[in-house]
Amino acid sequence: MVFSIFALLSVVLCWKGGGWRRWKEYYPTMLYFYIGDLACDILMYNRPLWAFGQFSFNYPFLDLIITAFLYPSTTILFLTYFPEKRRRQPLYLLLWAGIYSSVELIGYLVGDFKYFNSWNIGYSVLFNLVMFPMLRLHYKHQLLVWPVSTALAFAMVLIFKVNLAR
Repeated sequence: MVFSIFALLSVVLCWKGGGWRRWKEYYPTMLYFYIGDLACDILMYNRPLWAFGQFSFNYPFLDLIITAFLYPSTTILFLTYFPEKRRRQPLYLLLWAGIYSSVELIGYLVGDFKYFNSWNIGYSVLFNLVMFPMLRLHYKHQLLVWPVSTALAFAMVLIFKVNLAR
């Protein structure tokens, strides 16, 4: 339920904040976000690191809400308000990593989110600290981000001992 509320809030903020007007500009980065999520789901299928816990919707429906509403609206908000001044950028990245991590932590505390196979909130914070700069990197340099993303995915497979042969 926490993630559904966050998705709804994100859509409202995105709509009110005017970011939707520029959705075509951000569309490739939204697709990059989707592809990353899908790749993670596929790579970690036999060894999941996290899952949605107790909630009123079934998993595919909640995943659809997150993919269709949360990811695009937060991507648009993140990129729309990204500061041009370099000295403000690290704090902005920390803010967004903090928002995503806080929502996840709340979800965990109320039973809407579960961790498996050594994953924990610390890894999620680290993941978010990498994810948001990668979204920005994709927005600015679309081709550069793919080898970096592939290397990071490979590192996750090694660190969390994912058996790709299954």
